[in-house]
Amino acid sequence: MKNWILLLLPITVFSWITPWIAMPIITMIWAIFTEGKVLHKVLISFGLVYLYWIIYAGVLDFQNKQILSTRMAQLFSIDPPILLLVSTGLLGGITAGLAAWSGALIRSFVYKGQNN
Repeated sequence: MKNWILLLLPITVFSWITPWIAMPIITMIWAIFTEGKVLHKVLISFGLVYLYWIIYAGVLDFQNKQILSTRMAQLFSIDPPILLLVSTGLLGGITAGLAAWSGALIRSFVYKGQNN
């Protein structure tokens, strides 16, 4: 699956413009219109969004001098505040993986009989 760049570009563009709900929608549309195995689509979507959200949250956290992440970590009793960024990426990755799974299932339903 070399078309993961088709997933990265819209996620990058729409994450600056729209709320978080755009990422699962983009991964679902990507999974519907690309060929490949269901597991590959889920893993690519999970991994890409996981890494992107960790980097994006880290950049935003660095810009506000870790004020919000430190307070949120204290609120949830998370000892190193960096775990908050990791859990954010994990939630985004799970959401994107489930959306890609849904898109792959829609594709396999529409294109019955083809090897997806």
